[in-house]
This record gives sequence, C-alpha cells and structure tokens, in this order.
Amino acid sequence: MTVREAIAILDGFGLRNNADKYDIEALNMAQEALEKQILKKPQPSDGYEGKCKCGAMFLDRSTNYCGNCGQRLDWSEKD
Repeated sequence: MTVREAIAILDGFGLRNNADKYDIEALNMAQEALEKQILKKPQPSDGYEGKCKCGAMFLDRSTNYCGNCGQRLDWSEKD
C-alpha cells in the first residue's frame, strides 16, 4: 500500500464509521502525518536554498526533512 492509498482510506473513515470526536481527531492527525511523507519541493527564497510550506528556511540542501514540521523534502531539479 502506498502513502497516497492509505490517505485515501483514512479520508472520511471516521464519518463513515460513526467515530466520536476523539477518533476523528486521531484519524486526522494520522492523515496529516502521512501527508508529510509525500515529497514536497521547497519554495524558492532569496538568500536561502529554499523555504518549507511551514515557513522554515534552509541554508543548504543537506536535510531530507524539515526540522520544524517534519515535511519530507524533494531537492531534485526535475518537476
């Protein structure tokens, strides 16, 4: 199973299964954590190598994950 397939299963799972608000909150947290495993390209930023979607700035390309939010980073040149 891929990360995207797992996210699709979790999406709306609680609502379909009469989950209470705590179950839905846990499912949403799990979905958010899985979404951070999908590679995202850092945004261009003047004076930095890139900027994460959370706003964290990177001085170099030596990290594969954002230290602030945990997002997996894609430093490849291809789109």
